[in-house]
Amino acid sequence: MEKILSQVSTVLFKHYGIEAEEKIGMAGYESSNLKVKSPQGNWVVKFVQKEELPSFYIQNKVLLYAKSEQLSFSVPLVNNKDEYFTPLNDSTYIWVLGFVSGTFYAEVPPSRKLRESMGKFIGRSLNVLSGMDGKVVSSQHHRWDLNNTHFSQEYIHAIAQPYYRKYALYYFEEFKARVMPIQHQLPRQVIHGDLNDWNVLCAGDEVTAAIDIGDTCYSARINELAVALVYVMFNQKDVLKAAKETAVAAHAECEFERTEIELLYLLVGSRMAVSMANAAHSQQMNPENDYISVSQNGIKELMIKWTSLGEIHVSNQLLEACGFEVKQVAVKELVHAREKAIPKAMRLQFTEPIAMKRALFQYMYDVHGNAYLDAYNNIPHVGHQHPYVVAKAKEQLSTLNTNTRYPQELLNSYAERVLNYLPEELEHFFPVNSGSAASDLCVRLAKNASENKTVYCLQHGYHGNTSTGISISNYKHDGKGGSGTPNGVQVLMLPEDPSNGDHIDTAIAKAKEQMEKAPPALFIGESIVGCGGQLPVHPRYLQAIYKMVREYGGYVAADEVQTGFARTGTHFWSFESAEVCPDMVV
Repeated sequence: MEKILSQVSTVLFKHYGIEAEEKIGMAGYESSNLKVKSPQGNWVVKFVQKEELPSFYIQNKVLLYAKSEQLSFSVPLVNNKDEYFTPLNDSTYIWVLGFVSGTFYAEVPPSRKLRESMGKFIGRSLNVLSGMDGKVVSSQHHRWDLNNTHFSQEYIHAIAQPYYRKYALYYFEEFKARVMPIQHQLPRQVIHGDLNDWNVLCAGDEVTAAIDIGDTCYSARINELAVALVYVMFNQKDVLKAAKETAVAAHAECEFERTEIELLYLLVGSRMAVSMANAAHSQQMNPENDYISVSQNGIKELMIKWTSLGEIHVSNQLLEACGFEVKQVAVKELVHAREKAIPKAMRLQFTEPIAMKRALFQYMYDVHGNAYLDAYNNIPHVGHQHPYVVAKAKEQLSTLNTNTRYPQELLNSYAERVLNYLPEELEHFFPVNSGSAASDLCVRLAKNASENKTVYCLQHGYHGNTSTGISISNYKHDGKGGSGTPNGVQVLMLPEDPSNGDHIDTAIAKAKEQMEKAPPALFIGESIVGCGGQLPVHPRYLQAIYKMVREYGGYVAADEVQTGFARTGTHFWSFESAEVCPDMVV
């Protein structure tokens, strides 16, 4: 290293007339830089590998154009041969830039004035760079250009934590589905490409300059604002307020189109996804470089905040702030149209109806953009619109969608995978189209195999909305509008129901009395009774019931529609926690 520093001093003096008094290493994402102090001023020296020269020639042209238009970027220094790149050795060149003084945006206390100044700087920069011939930069194709967001998806699995990976994957998939088809229609020009909080310099609460144009590109101009907004929103309590202040100030300078503003939500998310994926990959390749992950904690925190706000709300707020009209959806009109076509038996959830528009993971968003935490919507598992599930569904729908009457590798492999998670005693897999159909089938199989005809179910249990499903669902026939327990069905006491006083022995004795009078063909029950209030049935009670049913010649079905597939966290099937083995699993 000392040899290289000595070479730098020699080259600087010989070719630039700079007497290097002090050389200080500067952090970079993938490059090495030096800050050089001299009597002639302060300079930044960048080390450029020979194969990188074409890219740096382009950057040099952008900086020279910016200088000619009085745009506050770094200024390249020409050597005594009227060249901008000077050989250090056979493989490395140096590129000398004027050192730009100021305080990094990341180190300035956040304020509205600072954010508005950032917006003005973005707008003015775009106005200036729009005059540059895009052909000069159009050969630059790199993964940090938001137009190329999809390039970075190959690094998605470098993001170690699945919790964050799913967010990044969502924005990658949404970008491909909704941005790529229309991005050629967006205004394009030369942009800086990376106005992050460590590339923007300030004097007080005024943005004065930008450095490091290694990500400059010919791209959609709105990408410049999208990238900057990520860093403007860092560590802000009200991230949307911060975004609006910056976006409005930028819009006042360069007048974005409506479509550009509408895409900001996805573009901001895409930038965070690109950053997360690339940083994770680069950290794997170069674990000693701490600079790579300098922004990652902030990006992960912001990713969750941004997503929870929801696209509808964010887009409406940004559009209104920038002076565009936002059409309001009348929920009453939606309800009126529904009542014309949908029977009243299909009841709405709330007296004041909520019209839902989108959903993602644990969130649901109404037509006005309000976000809701979904703790109720039927049977949650991995949440709404999980990108991995969506991708697999698309893949299958685009390949084959038919019944089970044909030999299929996929059907076989799925059946095998499900059976691998079940006890060895359960050997066959019936694919049906719903939990209700599965409950129906259990009743038919049990009655066909047993000499008995009575079906037993648990108090508060629910097993589907077919005629059979309702008949064996105490929640339905004993609830509001129900006509009581039908013939051929018996209801077993649920000890966990507070009204029963948690008397397990009493409940077991009562069940024995019932079965002596009406031997069971089938007992169907949930190990955790959902409609009863997510009540786990006591293992001792379930064990007794399972044993008793079999002694009377009946069969047992575990209803796992709401609790199976690892939803309980400790076991793949909830019946496993009671240490029982059913004859059938719904």
